[in-house]
Amino acid sequence: MAVFYTLYQNNREGFVNKGKWYARVRVNQVKTMKDIAREIQDIASVRKSDVMAVLTELPDVMNKMLEEGHRVKLDGFGSFKIGIRTKPAATVRDFSVVKNIKSSHIVFQPDRLYEANGKKGTRFLASTLEFKEWGEGSKDGGVNP
Repeated sequence: MAVFYTLYQNNREGFVNKGKWYARVRVNQVKTMKDIAREIQDIASVRKSDVMAVLTELPDVMNKMLEEGHRVKLDGFGSFKIGIRTKPAATVRDFSVVKNIKSSHIVFQPDRLYEANGKKGTRFLASTLEFKEWGEGSKDGGVNP
């Protein structure tokens, strides 16, 4: 299966790249925890209900760990940590959480595949992607899935 994309033109006034074309990923379907549990049940020796029990608790456990300032690593998948956006302060003394921290977000970094010689290889989740344009009559012959 491929990752589909659609093309769009940047028409925003004042941008250097106004009029240029870009690609945007077109989401095929939304998969839920139930879909994940069903897939895991098919390849592992556990029932879907057991997988669902674990997956249901995972967000709460990860949230607690992230709130404590930890990086959360899921082996073979990737790691999560808290990132922040800040406004600058003129001096160290001028910096305050209330005035300078604008927002927080989750940073995800996929695991890497390692080569036989131990060197870091490609990112695990992006190692075998195939891209196709979404829609009938696209340049590469793709059609709506």
